[in-house]
Amino acid sequence: MEGIINKIIEIDKKAEQKLINAKSMQQQSATEAVEESRILEEKLKREADDAISVIEAVNKEDFEKISKANEKKYADEKKKMSDFYEENHLEIERRIFEEIVGEIS
Repeated sequence: MEGIINKIIEIDKKAEQKLINAKSMQQQSATEAVEESRILEEKLKREADDAISVIEAVNKEDFEKISKANEKKYADEKKKMSDFYEENHLEIERRIFEEIVGEIS
């Protein structure tokens, strides 16, 4: 009978040790999962930041191209208007003067 009791106690101790080991493994697995999650999150953030940087660079380049094109267009239009004025301002002034004088007479 004493042998059976000792055997039960031994089985109980082994079961308790297995339970302790299982809880330890569970905690270790949870810790590893949290660390893997943190590493993955950091990697994804870096990749997202890199992708955003590329998109920003492309957008900046596109903006600069459009801006330069608009500046050139504006300069060309300004030159055309200035040239038109230089070529025609005397005639324009003459017509305005004639309109005013004609209304007065």
